[in-house]
Amino acid sequence: MLPEEIDPPYHTNWRGALNKHFTVRKVAEWEDSVRKQVDALIDNFIATGECDFVKEFAALLPGRVFFVTLLQAPLEDLDRLVDVVDDAIMGSPEEQGPAWAALHTYIEGYLEERQQQPPRGDFIDSILEGVDTETGEPCSWDDKVNVATLFLSGAVGTTASAIGSMVLHLASHPEDRDWLAANPDEHERAVEELLRLNSPVTGTSRTATKPIELAGSQFQPGDRVVVNFAAACRDPEVYDEPLEFRPDRDQTRSAVFGLGPHRCVGSHAARLELKTSLEQILRRLPDIALKADATVTYSTGLLRIINELPVTFTPGAKVGDPR
Repeated sequence: MLPEEIDPPYHTNWRGALNKHFTVRKVAEWEDSVRKQVDALIDNFIATGECDFVKEFAALLPGRVFFVTLLQAPLEDLDRLVDVVDDAIMGSPEEQGPAWAALHTYIEGYLEERQQQPPRGDFIDSILEGVDTETGEPCSWDDKVNVATLFLSGAVGTTASAIGSMVLHLASHPEDRDWLAANPDEHERAVEELLRLNSPVTGTSRTATKPIELAGSQFQPGDRVVVNFAAACRDPEVYDEPLEFRPDRDQTRSAVFGLGPHRCVGSHAARLELKTSLEQILRRLPDIALKADATVTYSTGLLRIINELPVTFTPGAKVGDPR
């Protein structure tokens, strides 16, 4: 699936078309919208004093941001796609095929609708205008659908996993939670450290293009190799006390979003969603904690996803609905 599974120059062509929509400056324009979506979700449960934070927040926010900010598609469509994305990413082999097909069908229909509308100069228009710089010909329709489908699945799945892990840390480490509440200037660095400590992507696969020996293992052209980002993020040769949460680390670079030309194009968007969520959680749910006798379980493949996260907090007031 594009753009993860292709190499330059075709990959470079897609990155050039998409990067402009995910720069630090461009993503910063989303902040007010993201904050409204965060508050809207918190409003749904803040009066109850408890919730399953994965199902009622983490699994929902990234998709809402993607639909409102990038697709500009109805949130009602997202409601019926959340479980489909989950099946596509973490379902059984029997579930994954039909789920990916359903996502592909939805995105294809949406792109067909947008083709008939005046250009908006947005992310979707850049996909629809995709041109192969080598040939000068338009990119294939399947490639365009695959690029948009990849963004949808990544927006809903990967960032949801990162938010869940962040909130689990806050709820199970009250000393860190309270320190972050008292030190708002450290939130940006704290997000980087929480991502490093709990990488949502355990790894991704790559194909060897030439014979190579790595760490005593031999690889031949065509061999598929899993690159373990999560292990790299906890490498003791790179990080002192790699299993500890230390937002004051001097090391700020990690492999959590990948490295090199295939580095995650949506990394700045993910950071914004995490930082905004952190700020509003600490402000509105300052005593968030794991529910008594809670058991936290994971589903793990190329993503590490928390299945349920029961938490408690002092009930509070709603701030309003952004819609």
